[in-house]
Amino acid sequence: MIISSVAPFVRILFSSVITKFLFSLRLPYTPSYFLNSRPMNAVIPHNIGAGLIQPSRGFVVYPVKYKAIVFRPFKGEVLDAVVTQVNKVGLFTEIGPLSCFISRHSIPADMEFDPNSNPHCYKTKDEDVVIQQDDEIRIKIVGTRVDAKDIFAIGTLMDDYLGLVS
Repeated sequence: MIISSVAPFVRILFSSVITKFLFSLRLPYTPSYFLNSRPMNAVIPHNIGAGLIQPSRGFVVYPVKYKAIVFRPFKGEVLDAVVTQVNKVGLFTEIGPLSCFISRHSIPADMEFDPNSNPHCYKTKDEDVVIQQDDEIRIKIVGTRVDAKDIFAIGTLMDDYLGLVS
């Protein structure tokens, strides 16, 4: 007769249930998770119920309750973004997992694209304000589009207190 503790099996079982749970949500093991096309910063399993054995299949079904922090931008919301690309059609930014485009028509008229600078930038005539790659800017969301795995947004800088964050 062999006597063994149940503790190692419970840890392996718990780890296996968590792994299957995250896989069922199609969450990659990265800082940004996706659930129903909404990026998530944290998924915390909070209760794993008693398993039920499925007859004639040999699988066990565990009810899992969890908490999630969800990021969902709204039209009119003001957010801080990081500029990832600057070109003559506008600015491309990232707000965490959200990609946002700002058209040149949504950039104040006193700012012009400067193709001769390195890196490319939008700047005022007196060069008081210069927006280039890796700068942090404050934008207003004009609209969003949810794709199968991503959320995209259109933003503007044409409002009070928007633009370069100093």
